[in-house]
Amino acid sequence: MIGRYPVDGFFFNWFGFNEVDYSRAYHGPCHCSGCVRAFARFSGDTAELPTGPESATYGLWRTFVSESIDVLTTRIRDHIAQRRPDAGLILGQSADIVFHEANNAIGRELWPHATSEAVSAFRSHHPDVPVLVNSVAFVDMPYRMAGEQAEHFAQYLVQTISRGGNPSTYIMGTPGQIPCECLDVAGELTRFHARRHDVYDGMVPVARTGLVRPDRHGLDDDRHAEATAEFRGLYAALQERHIPFDVVAQQHIDEMAADGGLARYSLLVLGDLGPLAPSTVAELDAFVERGGRLLSTGATAITDDTVQLTNLPATRREAVHAGEERLFGVYVAADPATSEAPHRQVSTNGNGTADDVPAAYPAPVLPVHGAYHYLTWDDDATSQLTLLSQAPYGPPEKCYGHVPVGHPGYASGSFGQGRTVLIPWTIELPMIDLFEVIVVSDGTQR
Repeated sequence: MIGRYPVDGFFFNWFGFNEVDYSRAYHGPCHCSGCVRAFARFSGDTAELPTGPESATYGLWRTFVSESIDVLTTRIRDHIAQRRPDAGLILGQSADIVFHEANNAIGRELWPHATSEAVSAFRSHHPDVPVLVNSVAFVDMPYRMAGEQAEHFAQYLVQTISRGGNPSTYIMGTPGQIPCECLDVAGELTRFHARRHDVYDGMVPVARTGLVRPDRHGLDDDRHAEATAEFRGLYAALQERHIPFDVVAQQHIDEMAADGGLARYSLLVLGDLGPLAPSTVAELDAFVERGGRLLSTGATAITDDTVQLTNLPATRREAVHAGEERLFGVYVAADPATSEAPHRQVSTNGNGTADDVPAAYPAPVLPVHGAYHYLTWDDDATSQLTLLSQAPYGPPEKCYGHVPVGHPGYASGSFGQGRTVLIPWTIELPMIDLFEVIVVSDGTQR
């Protein structure tokens, strides 16, 4: 092709180690002789090639897949560049132009911010690399003849443009044959972007807050779902508080630290990520020591009950309560013993004398769900809020008995020139009030 035609660029469709075919039949990881040999080399002949997500080595295989695709993409890009330097490769992370497809699917949980999240993660990693978003004008792959709802489709393009990506529209079949009502708004937004080329050309991320997205590799499906729920809750909270932020992919932290990209941020938010790679631990400790600020929730940087990050104000996990039965009717609130809530005189001791007790917990009183991790805190940690004990939530006349139990809602500490906050529970979607307590709009700690 390169030798015979003046090709402008290349794209390879469905480029990867696919486990599912177009009929949605699951085939699992490839077991051809090439994959068997390559995975054996990658694992040092210590891991068996998995058959699916239930296999113990599936997470390792996913890491092998990601790295293999990056290596192959680089080889293809270099080959094109040597023979036709002006032709671009549109593909994955190491291509000249990063490709992302914005689409819908029947049965998939709708995450309204999916396009913005994906483009932001690409741009924060490599701000100078263009991102092309292929916006799908039909509802789902098996329903390629059904046009997407116009307002939903418009979000693909608007979110792409807002994050500095390049919008495009993808249709099936002969143009005009299939009624896609979303094409009118697609044309309007694409022309808007083209008319304002001077504004959007060269846009780079400038947010001072980075929200770390969990890495799919190395996590089983259930654990990844928990980490994703926390990430999406934090995403929504930051957005609804109007705090500008970038999405930072967990697997790119080391590279961003090496090329100076991490230094753009004054605050990094890490939501329930689980264990971190030793190299990432070192980079995050260095980030805080140099003056950065870090907000951590849930089980972030906890492995074998040890807190990996030295910058966090805790050292060990002593226990964890997780699940509905353990956490129904459990709250975090301001400690009434130290709060400035109004007091009232109430006779409660049975001898006719009045005891001075708080009239109420000051707002906000926050429900705990997901998991609460009981930690060994540093001596110099500054605790804020308190965990309230579990009590009945019904019938109505029995809804009382929540008392402080001596474990904090969150704690902060200093490390080098920086500051950190550790929230030992999963705050997820409704906890916007906690950001009001901890974070202000310029991404610094209150």
